[in-house]
Amino acid sequence: MVTAQPQPKGPALLNELILLGEKGELTPFALKRCKREAEGLLSADPFNAYMSLGFIAAFNKDEAEVHRIFEFLEKTYPQENKRILPNHSVALIQLGRTRDSLSIKKKMFDQGWMNSEGMLKTFLSFGLYESGGEWVKQHPESSEITQIINLLKQAEHFLGLADCREDSTNRLIAIALSTLRQNDIHSEFHFQFQVLEDEEDQWIVTTFFLPLPPDEVARLNGELADALAESDIPPMVTTYFHVGFSTARGG
Repeated sequence: MVTAQPQPKGPALLNELILLGEKGELTPFALKRCKREAEGLLSADPFNAYMSLGFIAAFNKDEAEVHRIFEFLEKTYPQENKRILPNHSVALIQLGRTRDSLSIKKKMFDQGWMNSEGMLKTFLSFGLYESGGEWVKQHPESSEITQIINLLKQAEHFLGLADCREDSTNRLIAIALSTLRQNDIHSEFHFQFQVLEDEEDQWIVTTFFLPLPPDEVARLNGELADALAESDIPPMVTTYFHVGFSTARGG
């Protein structure tokens, strides 16, 4: 009988951090324990130790430390940038820094580590529809991805109806991400972008799918609705652009 080999401590710790974040179980005590374990691995496995410390900094909302750690990793281990850049991008999303995350994804695209479809989906998920349209003009090879490009064009049309720019829709996404952070939920979510309509109106819905039970998702949607009501986002924007959470498909 073949005995399964245990996963090395460095990658195992990183996977544990991600799993705890998805479940909303990254308590201050858990973060301190994981940080202590990561620091204990600095001599034996500095690469994975620093990767874990980068995520811990994001979970602790320490933006300066996130940049310091991931920039150190990129400089020290350039041969590992195919792994470092996606994690840096995710850490920035955890902080709500979607434009900075987009800059990292552009680097990944330039290196051939992300395709055109992935880039277009990033613009949609971040509410950066005008930027997405400009990117398509600069990358004509992406014009064959007609379904997503049509969604970007529809979103730009709705920006005109709402008399706003993409900064407002990007802020909608930022408020949704902030709601998750305030609840210590650090999930690598999936999203769905839809244009819906009834007999009189049309609107756009961005739904983030979370690996959480329905009652928890309902509570988060309530908090998100309160945060949007208290924000200075113009009512016309939230009339045409909706954002919310749902339970993970198949979950």
